[in-house]
Amino acid sequence: MKKSLIALGLILLLPVSYTYSDSGEKIPITTNSETAKNYFLQARDMGDKLKAPEAAELYNKAIQEDPDFALAYLEKSQFENSGKVFENDINKAVALRDKVSGGEKLLIDAMHENLNGNPTKQVEDLKKVISMFPNDERLHFTLGQVLQTNQNFEIALPELQKAIDINPQFSPAYNMLGYLYKSLGKFDEAENAFQKYISLVPNDPNPYDSYAELLLKEGKFDESIQNYQKALNIDPAFNSSKAGIFAAFLYQGKIDDSRNQVSDFLQNAKTNVQKETAHRMLAVSYAYEGQFDQALSELDKEYQLYQTENDYPDMANAQIRIGTVLYENGQYDKANEKFQAALDDFNKSTSTQEGKNNFRNRIIYQESLVTLKQQNTNTLAGAKTMSPVVNVLDEKTKAQTQLFHQLKANVSIEQNEPDVALNELKQANQNDPYVYYLMGRAYQLKGDEQNTKTWFDKTINDNELPTLNSAFAQYNAKKYYNGAK
Repeated sequence: MKKSLIALGLILLLPVSYTYSDSGEKIPITTNSETAKNYFLQARDMGDKLKAPEAAELYNKAIQEDPDFALAYLEKSQFENSGKVFENDINKAVALRDKVSGGEKLLIDAMHENLNGNPTKQVEDLKKVISMFPNDERLHFTLGQVLQTNQNFEIALPELQKAIDINPQFSPAYNMLGYLYKSLGKFDEAENAFQKYISLVPNDPNPYDSYAELLLKEGKFDESIQNYQKALNIDPAFNSSKAGIFAAFLYQGKIDDSRNQVSDFLQNAKTNVQKETAHRMLAVSYAYEGQFDQALSELDKEYQLYQTENDYPDMANAQIRIGTVLYENGQYDKANEKFQAALDDFNKSTSTQEGKNNFRNRIIYQESLVTLKQQNTNTLAGAKTMSPVVNVLDEKTKAQTQLFHQLKANVSIEQNEPDVALNELKQANQNDPYVYYLMGRAYQLKGDEQNTKTWFDKTINDNELPTLNSAFAQYNAKKYYNGAK
């Protein structure tokens, strides 16, 4: 497992005073409490092991001891499964930034840019703080993770390697290195990184979970389940591995077994977060088979749980998922209603205006897909569909640009222009199974049976941990592939 958010790891050097100057090799930590410091270090250790609930609890204890502990808020945000709490923690760290050192301020600013959806500025801030502390392995690791998250894999690689060069025993860097190589399709190198990770911390669950994910990707499902089980033998509450076993059963065609795995998880769930995750997993399993009503039912339950906590960011994302199911089922008007509801929910959050504008860009993209399906597929309709997207993608972050090309490919497919679509798809996200599916559709329009088969097979056999997006890509690929035979 890798963190879904960007972790900011920090090193504490001196054992006496807890406010440091910017003259050391590692970034300073500012706190006025030795007890808070101890909780912070324990929390960081749990974070390195990706034990999120334990880490969040210990960061909370640090904050109780020192309510002005800015970096504890910043770190805690990375281990919360609530969009609402994540935003609140980041905003609290920002409010306290004038009480910390220069390096800490830059870290806080970097994470704030992540909240704003501005990865370019985030990378700039991280590079500035690295220039101040070039021998801090955690800073290089953090920059590598940010770059990897934004699909700048080749640039991320030397940052992760630098972290390892500084500290060969820094196990999280090997974990992230394994995922990076997996994304590049270099499975042998990924296995070497994960095996090194296992050798460094053999009594932690996450190394086996991460290695199991590589085996899942390679289609080695039985071996994958064995390693997920190893993680659970170490920590029966390591829920990421339960999700991995669910995925392995799903890809083996053992749909009932996969749902039973989730049903057991749901029955034993002790928190809303666990219940929300279970409903989302069940929705994915139904989307995988094209059972739209069942998928909607599970996502409605997920949304209602978020609603009880007024968790507006997660409510908004749940609405997008519901809208996506409706879109895939051809219920375009209802899909647009949900996309608009998502925007309304997000605008109630404590996100910055820049963050809200960025979320609006996502909604424009979703609504453009709907408009494309609703309009006649002529050039004028395509131009109308694209015009708002061109305006909002002026920032040209990599993810936005890739979505822009993916949308243009959708337009070209609807207009029966497969060559144009293929050119656009080459500039879209090359690790997205929905892009693989659209490649298959474009080649199908060309009458190229071999490449149609190649890309639909690639979609169907993309064995990453399943999401709603990948489930629909695989369902659609099977539908079109079978129809072409």
